[in-house]
Amino acid sequence: MDRQLLDKLAGYLSAKTEPTKQEKELLTRLKEAMTDFDIAFINRATIERNGFVANNLSDEDMEDLAGKVGDCVCSSQQFDYAIEQACQDMELTPILDCPLCGDSATYDPKTQTYTCNSCGQTWRQEMYVLVEDPEETDRLPDDLGYPSAEARNSNARYIPEYDYLRLFKQAPDANSYFSAVQWPESQKYMPDEDSNDSILALNEPINDEKGLEDFGANAVWVPLCNLE
Repeated sequence: MDRQLLDKLAGYLSAKTEPTKQEKELLTRLKEAMTDFDIAFINRATIERNGFVANNLSDEDMEDLAGKVGDCVCSSQQFDYAIEQACQDMELTPILDCPLCGDSATYDPKTQTYTCNSCGQTWRQEMYVLVEDPEETDRLPDDLGYPSAEARNSNARYIPEYDYLRLFKQAPDANSYFSAVQWPESQKYMPDEDSNDSILALNEPINDEKGLEDFGANAVWVPLCNLE
């Protein structure tokens, strides 16, 4: 069925202030159906264009034929290749393999957390680790992460949690986690030189060139313990 029609029907039912039991059930079924997206359709003209008589096919025959075509296409390597190419063209974020064992992972959009399907290691999207230990900063690739101007080690950098796990094969210290909070949400995290708040002092403005390009002006590195 046409998706725009499904959207309009779902919107109509959702707007009803006192829907009947049947309408509630229909809305639930519509929402379930709308998690799938059609990629193609066939009709009798499609059958005839490919050299077969179609005028005597019933709607049930067409449903059966469409199902067979869908099973054939979706189980082929060409289908997976087409999906991969389309996702790359749209620059979608890939689900990376586990940084510890290299096995595949699954992603939970609600918690923005990746979980390895084999060893169970987890890591979070958009979470960074402040690397200060000289023995660790010496092992960082030159182009990885964002510099910290306030850390004790002048070579300290904020790097993605995934890369920390990949490079050092262990979880970082709990108090080394940071998030890059962008404007305007960053307003309440801005460090104040006149303030005696030691917790607020842990926040660090993002002023390096790469950080400004990626996160914008007035962004702040905020430790996980400070996030509200």
